[in-house]
Amino acid sequence: MKQAVEPVIDLLHGATYATLATQSARLPGYPYATLVPNVLDECHRPLLLVSALAEHTRNLFADPRLSLSLLEPNCANVQTATRLTLIGDAEPFEPDDQLQARYLRYLPDAEQYLQLDFMFFRIVPRRVRPIAGLGRMGWLEADDFSSLPSLSLETENRLLDSVQRAVPDGISILGIDCYGIDYQADGIRKRQGFGETAVREEHLETILHDCCHAACPGKIQRIIRSDYGSACAFPDFTIAGIRHAGVFLRGVDKRLCFIGASKFALDVGQPAFIQLALQIGTRLTHRPTPGSSGSEATVQRFAQVFLDTGEVCLIGLDVA
Repeated sequence: MKQAVEPVIDLLHGATYATLATQSARLPGYPYATLVPNVLDECHRPLLLVSALAEHTRNLFADPRLSLSLLEPNCANVQTATRLTLIGDAEPFEPDDQLQARYLRYLPDAEQYLQLDFMFFRIVPRRVRPIAGLGRMGWLEADDFSSLPSLSLETENRLLDSVQRAVPDGISILGIDCYGIDYQADGIRKRQGFGETAVREEHLETILHDCCHAACPGKIQRIIRSDYGSACAFPDFTIAGIRHAGVFLRGVDKRLCFIGASKFALDVGQPAFIQLALQIGTRLTHRPTPGSSGSEATVQRFAQVFLDTGEVCLIGLDVA
């Protein structure tokens, strides 16, 4: 079964480590597996920085065919967790300064290895087997990856410079791509995806600034109107999703709310906003609200409030 590529990209970027399996040169026919850090290049391809003395490095020079297994971070049950196996070929190469800098943003301690006998390999995907749970699996082919939108390293660096002053204390942005942001908070690497479709390059800067402000509770001083008209606030929240029109937040009571980016809503327009909101709504159970009948009516009503006022509009959605 053909799989959507966006969840695969999020897992590829979000996993902090991977299991690398190479063809053993000492015991032909046997796979040799080892753990490696996981960092991608600007085209969503995994990078390896390995020692010339390592067993897997010798294996790769003898036979570049490999597989890479990744697991979603912080999973409680590996049998139900999202995971994937990437089958591909390893190519030794010399990274330019920008790609090397990107790698070191994720793994700053690796700088010491650059003075030793370490070398870079790039993994070129041939097939990917994503598994999202029991019976939820399929294949992605090499062409699915080669056609993915990507940011040049120059554009990524420009965006990093642009949002640097907006980044809250304690958070550092590691990498930016058309599907999400990799960042570090309190020493922990995290991934914030943009949703089910890639974001166009010209829209990224707006979304990044909104994301940086939403990531810091002290920078949001808005009173959020509930679906029954009473005022409520969420001093503690996590980012549940980012869309073109704004940021979805999940409060401590598990309710989902939406903070709109009014300047961007004018660009995407009402129909596009409703469609984006419904993409979230299909995964949620809607609490009935006065004057609405069904989820689409609820979304449309709040979408109109949002477009009229430029303020928070989606409230009253409970996680299913």
